[in-house]
Order: sequence, then structure tokens, then C-alpha cells
Amino acid sequence: MRNGTGSYNVGVGDRVLYESTTGEQNTAVGSECMFNNTTGSFNTAVGLIALLNNTTGSYNVALGHQALRLGSAISNNVATGFRALYNNTASNNTAVGFEAGFSNTSGTDLTAIGYTSLRSNTTGAGNTALGSNSLYTNTTGGNNLAIGISPLYLNTTGSNNVGIGSGAIYSNTTGSNNVGIGYASLTNNTASNNTAVGFEAALSNTSSTSVVAIGYQALRNNDGSQNVAVGFSCLSNQTNGSFNVAIGNNQQSGNFNGISMIGINDTATASNQMRFGSDTVVNGFVTSAVLTPNAYWDVFINGVARRILLG
Repeated sequence: MRNGTGSYNVGVGDRVLYESTTGEQNTAVGSECMFNNTTGSFNTAVGLIALLNNTTGSYNVALGHQALRLGSAISNNVATGFRALYNNTASNNTAVGFEAGFSNTSGTDLTAIGYTSLRSNTTGAGNTALGSNSLYTNTTGGNNLAIGISPLYLNTTGSNNVGIGSGAIYSNTTGSNNVGIGYASLTNNTASNNTAVGFEAALSNTSSTSVVAIGYQALRNNDGSQNVAVGFSCLSNQTNGSFNVAIGNNQQSGNFNGISMIGINDTATASNQMRFGSDTVVNGFVTSAVLTPNAYWDVFINGVARRILLG
């Protein structure tokens, strides 16, 4: 502090708060901490050249070697760790960890906690990354949530994604509106509008959309579109079938299309089948009888009006 008139400043180290004029209640500990600060107030910087270029920004906390190094008129940021938010020129960001949020320039409302989390983010806003390498490659994608080790690792411009679990939605680059919860769920996905919940759910899906997989390895090998699988290993053997709906454990479509099935351990034998139960697990019994119907049920099947007689 050369000729500053600001009050209640604390500076410990070589050329700390060197350019300070009227800034007040700042704390700078470490060589050249807050060197260029002029009127910024209520800042805390600890570490070699932390908050080096800040001039007028206030309410920042920078703890670590070169944390928040390049920002000038920035406020309300927290950077803890070696070069955390190093390139940041925006406000209202939080980064904790080695090079967390390192490349961010104008992205705001970011939370990056963990080793190199959100490291490549530049202008993407509203992202939250909790865990080592989470959202590592993201640049301009916004409003993403990644929790775990390397979820959404390769995401660059995709937005509105949720990846929770190690490797969840790992390979996604530009796909948006995906939800992957569970280890390696949607890990190879590059498309949009998919939902996978469970260990390795929809693991092999790449370009297919409108996929819903809920359960352990549900739709694990699938790359067909508009499939819904709910249950343990449900449609796990399917590779390219589409427009299938399966509920129950180990239901398989046989790679046919347009299957609707409910039960356990059943496999379709042709496309456009509706199947209930299986030859090993019976869901209800069918009994033959001569009846005089006194009621009926009007339904549509495949778009055609049908009448089901009720005994």
C-alpha cells in the first residue's frame, strides 16, 4: 500500500494492495496479493498473486496460488485452490479445488467443487459440478448439474443435463435435456432428451432420443429410439429395437419393434406384440367357458375400434 487512504486494510507480503487508493476492509496475505486493487473493498486474498488484477470488485475471497488472478471488476466470487477461477472475469461464482473453474471468463452463477471441475468452462452459466473432473470439458453449455467422478466429462455445449454418479453421461458433448443417475448411466450418450436411472442404465445409447431406462442395466445395450424400460435388466439385451415399452424384471424385446410387455423373464417373438406374464411366470389365468355376455368394453387397438365382450 503506497498512498492509499482506505481504512481497515491488512496487507502481509511484498507489494500487497500496492495500487490501493480508497478500498477498505481488505485482507491480503502473500506476495503481490491484490496488487492492482484500487477501490475494491471487503476482499480477502491469501496466496501468491491471488486476486492480482482486481481493481474495483468487492466481496471476493481468493485462497490459493493465483486464485482469481485475472479478474478486474469482479465481485462476490469464492475461489479456493491452486489457480481456481484463474481466468475469471465474471461475478457470483464459487470454485473449490485444484484449477476448478480455471478457464471461466464470463460465465456466472457457477459452482465447481473438486479437482479440475468445470476447468474448461468459459461462458457457460448456471452450472454446478461437484466431484473430480466433473463437467471438465464444458465450455458454453449452461444449467448443467454433475455430481460424482467425471460425470458429463466431455460435455461442451450441451445444456440442462443432470449427471449423477461416476461416468454418468460421460461422452455427451452437445446433447441437452438428459438425466443420467447411477454409475455409467448414459455414459456413451451424445443425444438429447433421454433419462436413465440405475447402474449402467442405457450405457450403450449413443444417438437415440426419447429413451427412458429405469433399473439395473435397463436398456444397457440399446441404441434404438423411443424405448421405455422399467425394471431389473429390462430390455438389457436389446440393441436396435424401437418404440418398445417393457415393465418388469428381465423383459426382452428380441430386437423387435412396437412391443408392449409386462411381467418377468419374457421375450417377444415378433414386432407389435402385447405380452403379459411369461411361460415361466403366470400373470393371471385364462379359463375357457360358454358365457352369455351382458356387458362389453369399447376400446381402440392400433387405431381401430374394437369391442371386448365381458362375461
